[in-house]
Amino acid sequence: MDWAAWHEEYDASPALMARLAAVRVRITHCLDLCPPGSIRVISVCAGEGRDLIGALESHPRATDVFARLVEVDPRLVERGRAGGEAAGISDRLEFIVGDATLPASYRDFGPAHLVLACGVFGNIRGSDTARLVGSLAWLCARDGFVIWTRGLARGGAAHAARIRTLFEEHAFEEVHAATTPGNVFTVVTNRHLVDVDAPPDPTCLFEFVTRPGILDGGLL
Repeated sequence: MDWAAWHEEYDASPALMARLAAVRVRITHCLDLCPPGSIRVISVCAGEGRDLIGALESHPRATDVFARLVEVDPRLVERGRAGGEAAGISDRLEFIVGDATLPASYRDFGPAHLVLACGVFGNIRGSDTARLVGSLAWLCARDGFVIWTRGLARGGAAHAARIRTLFEEHAFEEVHAATTPGNVFTVVTNRHLVDVDAPPDPTCLFEFVTRPGILDGGLL
């Protein structure tokens, strides 16, 4: 899968544009709710970081944020760094070329006040869902937030319902859920209620399974 080419669809696909806009709104809301002081943000499989950069560009607390954005494709990281510079917030963003499935990519950074897992759940096997949710619980601080998305086509709605149940089982409360126009995606925000000392699997947080993009019938 050429993910650099796939990300160019954010400039062409109404469905992806709508998801991006919805995620940015939720990021803004979560930042508004964070306590005074520094705000740590983690983005899992960050791509170009368009969601976070767009939300921070005009947010009054942008200078409080320090974010680690983990992305395996160096082309997307390069684009993300350029986007951060253009927005004037490059000093708030730590883009790293790394494997988002490995605990080592986050261990010296978290837990975070906000964790982004957008476009991730549609790229894992259903049997791996609980492990990913447990991993997000490890990455997220008590009273912090996780924003996640799931495509709703081809069984995606049933998977989204299972994800919501798993977040509840991992001591998250759901604070917001919405679907994009045409019920293409769900965008959900959960608040974490406890501290978690270790990921469920110390060697691998989840297994990323490459799928085609949403325009080709994918389930992101």
